[in-house]
Amino acid sequence: MKRIDSVVADYGMAQTINCKPRCHRLHVASIRETAKIAKVLGVEPGSPALKIVRRYLDRDGNAFETTISVHPADRYACSIVLTRAKG
Repeated sequence: MKRIDSVVADYGMAQTINCKPRCHRLHVASIRETAKIAKVLGVEPGSPALKIVRRYLDRDGNAFETTISVHPADRYACSIVLTRAKG
């Protein structure tokens, strides 16, 4: 079975193409697995999943990298730590 690995973007890409990163936009949506993706991931077509689209923008607001990940519902967890800035 073919394996799909997550793509983790870093700002090394930004340096390679000489742009100055400004922000990272993240969109998470619930979807149903298509037959093609379900086969690759080893799940039933129509199974619930999360689709995550990440866009990395430069200081002018132009996207310099976009990643799209699909995770079966039972294989994804999210943990976020927020720290308040002083002041």
